[in-house]
This record gives sequence, C-alpha cells and structure tokens, in this order.
Amino acid sequence: MSEGDQPRFAAGWHPDPAGGGGQRFYDGNEWTENRTPPGATGGGPMVQTKTSGMAIASLVLGLIGLGIGSVLAIIFGFMAKKNIRESGGMETGGGMATAGIVLGILGVVGAVILLVGGFAASGGGGAG
Repeated sequence: MSEGDQPRFAAGWHPDPAGGGGQRFYDGNEWTENRTPPGATGGGPMVQTKTSGMAIASLVLGLIGLGIGSVLAIIFGFMAKKNIRESGGMETGGGMATAGIVLGILGVVGAVILLVGGFAASGGGGAG
C-alpha cells in the first residue's frame, strides 16, 4: 500500500504502510509522520478526543422538555451518534446522545398526552 492510499482505520498505531517493519500513527483521517522503529511498540503522542457538540445539544434540549426542543433533541442525538461512529474514536459523547434521544422521545410523548388531555378536558370533538 502506498502512502497516497487513504484506508479507513481507527485512529491509532498501525503497521507502517511505507514498510520497514515499524508502526505509524493514523489520526483517523491521514497518516502522520509519527513512526516507531522496527520492533518498538506504539506509544507516541496522545490523541485528544473531543465531546460531540451535537450530543451536548441533544442532552440539553431533551432536558428542557416539551415541544420543538424534544424533536430537535431526537434529531441532534441521532446525528451525534452517526458522527461519533464515523469519527474513528476522535469524538465521544455517545451516552449523552442516547440520553438526549430518550428524553426527546419522552418529551414528544408527554406533549401528545397533554394535547390529547387538554382536548378531552375542553369537551371538544364529543358527540354529546
């Protein structure tokens, strides 16, 4: 495999595609210049992960509650989970995204119950 090829690996140390028996660091998007000599184990630079902003937004909107915020919590939560899955370990926050989705669904269900209950309490739509 030549260095120009861009495989889809998780970020981390992998056998050097240029050969030579050492390892080379892949950052999730491209090969870096960080290499180990043959026989050495990877341990070089620490890769800093970040928390997904979409996951945070999903959780906050899910906590806020009813209405459009709940719908947005569901949308942002699923978008965050997709981005996290595709980030190769560079993005975190899957638990927050899941919590936002669950809270968003509860908020939508709660809004529907309030609307139906309000409609029934007002006596609307009855045949009586």
